[in-house]
Amino acid sequence: MRKIQPVQKFALKLLAKRQHTELELRDKLLQNGYDPEDISETIEHFRDLGYLDDYGYAQRFVESKRRTSKTGKGLLRSQLQAKGIPSEIAISAVNADHDEEDELNIALNLSEKKVFQWQKSGGADPNKLIKQIYGHLKRKGFSDTIIVRVIHSVSQTITQSQ
Repeated sequence: MRKIQPVQKFALKLLAKRQHTELELRDKLLQNGYDPEDISETIEHFRDLGYLDDYGYAQRFVESKRRTSKTGKGLLRSQLQAKGIPSEIAISAVNADHDEEDELNIALNLSEKKVFQWQKSGGADPNKLIKQIYGHLKRKGFSDTIIVRVIHSVSQTITQSQ
């Protein structure tokens, strides 16, 4: 039987609190002064045991974010990559969770709030509304394709209400 190394004990303690990406765990172990070679062995061992799974982490992250915050695929992908998830895993996890119609519905719901506020304030400048919606959706990580479809829909709504 193999003796548990101090680096493994500390890594288990971290993983008991919450799931980590491989990069997050590596960084925390390095910050605590553990040997890089021991860290690499620990990460490989934990990956083999299923304690570390970047794809599983990415899937759960995307599911959680979709429930709690209305964001587009682009922002979710960027957030995953910032946590050290490789690009191809981030793209796969984000694309597996929502298709383009889901994405469009989320963006339309977000734009409805802007339209309501615009109408409530008198609806003076439709171009200003379009710019606000574009900027808001872009910051939320929606693609230009989705944004154009939303703006087209909003433009139709504005035209019908005038």
